[in-house]
Amino acid sequence: MAITTRIQPRYKWKCLIMAVVCLVLGVWGVYDHQVVIPKRLLAHERGDVATAVRDALEPGADETDARRAEELLREQREAFAERFGGVIPSSASAVNSEDEARALAGRLKDTINTFRADAQDDWLRALATFERALPLAPSPAGSPLDGRALQAWMIADESSQRVASIKRPSTFDRPTQWAFILCLPFAPYMFYVYVALQRESRKYRLDDDGTLHHPKGTWSSEEIADIDMSVWMKKSIAYVVHRDGQRVKLDDYKHKNMHLIIGAIASKYDPRQWDEQARDLTLRKDSGQKDSDRGTDESPEGGDRGSSAASPDSADVEASRHINTSER
Repeated sequence: MAITTRIQPRYKWKCLIMAVVCLVLGVWGVYDHQVVIPKRLLAHERGDVATAVRDALEPGADETDARRAEELLREQREAFAERFGGVIPSSASAVNSEDEARALAGRLKDTINTFRADAQDDWLRALATFERALPLAPSPAGSPLDGRALQAWMIADESSQRVASIKRPSTFDRPTQWAFILCLPFAPYMFYVYVALQRESRKYRLDDDGTLHHPKGTWSSEEIADIDMSVWMKKSIAYVVHRDGQRVKLDDYKHKNMHLIIGAIASKYDPRQWDEQARDLTLRKDSGQKDSDRGTDESPEGGDRGSSAASPDSADVEASRHINTSER
């Protein structure tokens, strides 16, 4: 019966798992880079303004707090003009009551880190409320807040508390996400490797008459001059040699049942060293001799025990080859 190969299950799953991991990391990196980090930056830009306004409106604050709040408000207006074209919605007017301030503060808890149009309107209303109240700062220590100052303080305080629960992006966040994004090209590449190897595996076949079919062509039994087994026990790789010197790589690590093709050819050219399963017969013989010698040394009846000592099972030899294979 002809011997055919297919992709090794371990190599198939290795390629597919690596493709999935690279895809997940890449998509994760894109999402964080384009969505999560910008939203966190936006939240903390606004949170810094709200915190500065709240501190400036606190009774007993000094002129430094008020100037810092005014500077941050101006930067926010400029940032808005740069980011959104400077179009100020008509609804961006200051609140006129504590109920309106409380409602606006409640909405900002959910929208302070979003780019939606309604969120922009709410934030512009908050900025208008802040700008209207800042001329009233600072107020004397111990004096209660009321009117416009209280309305602005309520919005600023609620926004500051909301932003405090959002992690501020570090300087390493974007470079880290770029490292993840760079994994994306490897996802289709690993899938391509899997598909290509699966197709290649179907091209290896050894017919009953010794004809070898491989990706480079077909060699008859008479055209095969030898097989190079020098690295077989270390890497599970052998090379079939054509009469004209061409060499074809046979890799049992990637192709299942390749060891049967290799064993069939190797046992034909060197039957004293290799069997049809591509097992090294000299290794089995040496191991059996060592067991025999050890049995002789340990017992007066060592001759009988040595002669009856079983040679290592062929599965042990096969296991030793696959242990070496795992080091690749």
